[in-house]
Amino acid sequence: MNFCWNTLSKISDATYIRIGLLWIVIASVAKCIQHVDEMHQKRLLQDQTYLAEALEMPVRDVSAYPGLEDFLQRHPIYISLSTIPKRIGYIEDVLRSIDLRWVEKVFIAVPERFTRTNEEYHIPASLLFHEKVEIIKAEKDEGPITKLLPALEKVRGAQNDDALLIVLDDDYIYPRGLVLEHAYAVWQGKKTSASSAIVAQLGEEAKMPHAYRINKTVLQRIFTQKDPRLVHGVGSIGFLASTVDENIVRAILAYE
Repeated sequence: MNFCWNTLSKISDATYIRIGLLWIVIASVAKCIQHVDEMHQKRLLQDQTYLAEALEMPVRDVSAYPGLEDFLQRHPIYISLSTIPKRIGYIEDVLRSIDLRWVEKVFIAVPERFTRTNEEYHIPASLLFHEKVEIIKAEKDEGPITKLLPALEKVRGAQNDDALLIVLDDDYIYPRGLVLEHAYAVWQGKKTSASSAIVAQLGEEAKMPHAYRINKTVLQRIFTQKDPRLVHGVGSIGFLASTVDENIVRAILAYE
């Protein structure tokens, strides 16, 4: 006991302060890790709640709308999305929430590595053996455009310009009837696209996450119309493959 006391009495005030600060840092890191884990568990529980709700949502009855089924026969539907290594395991739930009966294929574009962290992609067996899923090995990570360009090239390579391509985000649980709602909106409105996106327009006045901000004058050099529109927003967008100008997409990619 005397030895411990003598040893402690020889420690300077500065050392005491350093030890105290070290304990504060360790305790703060431990608390932060605990908080992150609690938030993660809370999100997983929330996702399961949303998934259960999505599976109970109604799906539009095609037979109740004369002409809609003919539209669906002429415009086969494809879904496209990309992901990141830490979220690829959740895509099965994203797809499980959606009625895929009218979907020909779900394209998931993944590069060899995620550019931001250099992580490799490990594709779950649930996706590799999913009857609707086709994994597209993208040549490189092109950021958000990875969810559009490889699938568009795949559809056009099959001479299927009349296809309706629906691009999704990988971190949403979608309503059960999402696919037919896109098809119905395009068919009924005689439009070429329909979006559930929160972000619908780029420009200084638009309400959007900072990552989506591009100076409007830059867009006006790419898009000739006075009111430039977003190629993809937060949520989902469906469009006829024939109406997409790949040169515009590549111009935006080059700008980024």
